[in-house]
Amino acid sequence: MTLTSRQTRIAIELLTNPQVYKVKDMSEKYRVSTRTLRSDLNKISEWLSAQIGCEYNSKPGKGIWISSSSDEERKAAINSLYVNGKLKNSSILYYSPDERKWLILTKLVFNNEYLTGKSLSETLNVSNNTFLSDLKSARKEAKRFQLSIIGKNYYGYKLIGDEIDVRSLMEYILQKHIDYYTFEITDTLNMIIKISLDCCKDLDLPLSIRRIMSAIALSFSDDLSETLSSHSTDRNIIKSMINRLTVIIFENKSGKRLISHDTKHDLQRNQEKYLEVYTKIMKKFEVKKSLQEEKYFVFGVSDFNGHPEAVAVKIINYVSNKLKLTLNQDITLLDSLVQHITTEFNSDYQYSDMYTPFTYELKSKYPEVFLSVKEALRIFVSENPIIINDAFITMISLHFVVAINDFKNSFKVKAMYVCSSGKGATSVLRRSVEQEISCITCVGFASLSNYLYKAKELGPDIIISIFMLNEITTIPTIQVNPIPTKQDIIKIENELKKLNEKVNLASNRLNLDYPEQKLDVENTEHVLSMALEAFIRLKKHFINQIDNKYMDAFMIHVEMATDRIFFNKQYTIQTNEDTYYGCSSEDFDFIKKTFLDLNLDINTTEIIAILKYTEFR
Repeated sequence: MTLTSRQTRIAIELLTNPQVYKVKDMSEKYRVSTRTLRSDLNKISEWLSAQIGCEYNSKPGKGIWISSSSDEERKAAINSLYVNGKLKNSSILYYSPDERKWLILTKLVFNNEYLTGKSLSETLNVSNNTFLSDLKSARKEAKRFQLSIIGKNYYGYKLIGDEIDVRSLMEYILQKHIDYYTFEITDTLNMIIKISLDCCKDLDLPLSIRRIMSAIALSFSDDLSETLSSHSTDRNIIKSMINRLTVIIFENKSGKRLISHDTKHDLQRNQEKYLEVYTKIMKKFEVKKSLQEEKYFVFGVSDFNGHPEAVAVKIINYVSNKLKLTLNQDITLLDSLVQHITTEFNSDYQYSDMYTPFTYELKSKYPEVFLSVKEALRIFVSENPIIINDAFITMISLHFVVAINDFKNSFKVKAMYVCSSGKGATSVLRRSVEQEISCITCVGFASLSNYLYKAKELGPDIIISIFMLNEITTIPTIQVNPIPTKQDIIKIENELKKLNEKVNLASNRLNLDYPEQKLDVENTEHVLSMALEAFIRLKKHFINQIDNKYMDAFMIHVEMATDRIFFNKQYTIQTNEDTYYGCSSEDFDFIKKTFLDLNLDINTTEIIAILKYTEFR
């Protein structure tokens, strides 16, 4: 039997991530009613009955899942849904609402003429009413790129906007396709060949774009392979080069040259290797070179002009406020964000990295962190989706996840002490309190005449005072004896419990623990100990292969991987036998041995996910 494209995607998700799914959650994800989803699941169950070793399961109150007798049989079922690396029925029957939105934008952005609603609705295979609903979504998406979709009676629809914004949308669309072609390919030459071949079969892109992209990729594999290998060019940079060169050639052949490109960057000597590639491709396609096109090729559409430290402070303050956590005092978080932002926007070549293997996990476990960071980056860095994409949001979010975990595990309360003069008695009071309560840290002293001013200046969590302070209402205030009694210490501890509950509530709300796992203290400590040992060994081995700005993210990934392995919840995403041929066998074996030494049987998919960090630059 044949599955529709939506049913195929649902089947692939159930097979590649074998876990229990709620029908309601899946219906929301695929934007269909629960009734429609159950109909899809019935078809999938029927299809599975013909797959050896795989079985569809459902249980009221629990959910639905697919079980398999072995990994090989599960992978065989997945592979049966593909032909030459693409879904068997990806071009027939059904497009999801999100796919239809992007198809409308693709048709419009690569076309200089008006397109009629009738031709667009026929392309999407939907009714006119459905098309109008999709058009509304497409208009909203275009607005994120500073573009507009205009309609004209008897003519149809057209996309308008500044040339650099049009290219931004083109680049975004093409990058999604290129990432799809090259998923899990680690060898540079094979990646380029795959782009050249797969783009020719991609019917969702215009024929002219497919021809240009394929020819450029072939030039990279033939004429430019020596140039690229001599400079050890990053694979993500090569993908962006093919992308931008496709855009440049297409737009110039359409008579749309880039007249001005406002960027703070100037071309430097160390960027000559990229300009050499640009020059060869322009010569091959007989397109005239220009300084503005050279800048676009190297720097893309980057419009970041802020000071990294000032921007990092704004992002931290915004996220802290959203999550109701005090992260703006975390110097380590500030330093790592400044370093990341500086590196991101001052590299020799500004490339678009729109994929990381960790986005899905981060979105599902820390949705509020991801959303808050996304909002902050759009406000303080750029609204352009090609710059603020899921990969960039994920990497910035991981810095916050590390900081939040540190914040949770090192609960400290800032206290301000008050006496009549702010001297003498407060020092004795402080020593007496801190001898009994270790989680209190002093931020300062105040007198009866200046405690209101000092409270605003120092921002304490609590105020411990020898006198009653009636004018303070927003900060917990505890009146104690000059030499605190046992009852005084109990009063302070009770207030600290309330503050700690707020931190725990925030942590639980942010899903900082695994809600479905009942972890005892012994297991938790054991897993953390193994995770730390694994990270130390892996960091030492990969110290020259992993960019320092990703080291915090690498640490938390190793911690999560250790947890998954220990509790039998490892990644089981589809991998081909040649998935890791581009990786060093020494690196692969080292990761395997590191976890085996800890009595953890790590699988191939988890190893590949760890090795992904060696690709980030």
